[in-house]
Amino acid sequence: MFDNKIIRNMKPVIKVLKWIGIVIGALLIISFILPGSSHVERSRVIKADVPVVFNLVNDLHQWQKWSPWYHLDTSAKMEYFGSGIGKGSAYTWHSDNKNVGSGRMDVTDVKDNEYITSDLHFEGMGTSKVKYTFAKEANGTKVTWAMDSYSSEMPVYMRPMSKYFHLFMDKMIGPDFEQGLKNMDSVVLSKK
Repeated sequence: MFDNKIIRNMKPVIKVLKWIGIVIGALLIISFILPGSSHVERSRVIKADVPVVFNLVNDLHQWQKWSPWYHLDTSAKMEYFGSGIGKGSAYTWHSDNKNVGSGRMDVTDVKDNEYITSDLHFEGMGTSKVKYTFAKEANGTKVTWAMDSYSSEMPVYMRPMSKYFHLFMDKMIGPDFEQGLKNMDSVVLSKK
């Protein structure tokens, strides 16, 4: 009798657990057909010569002037490696602000006044590929900031969930890129 009463009381709990399992299973199955990568890209024409804008990005020590994330936590701990300028340089950051987090950026390739590529390692979240390109325009320099992220770079247990993030990456990161490019423009204008 006691056992039957326990079983009757457990039926609603078992039913809820069953539905939770079905939902999790469905989300996992759907993740197999979602894109395994995302691309975020923003551009802006900055009224300055290419070398001026290029050097603002190529010198990692200058990032504090324009990075949208630096302004979210100006007390974030940063450490530079190499000269902090050009290929082979890197920096790490650590912040208690969840919108900034912790990670490392390694500059992987540079072609003066044309492009800068880097690997962006977010702590526990894999690596993204970032590229800045610089092109002369009639009224300044067109800067394009792009980032590609791949689920295959994520820890295995994060891959299904990361595919859902890819669907929203442009809306999540794009405004930050826009703000960073706007900040670059302001920095250049303040030097004139």
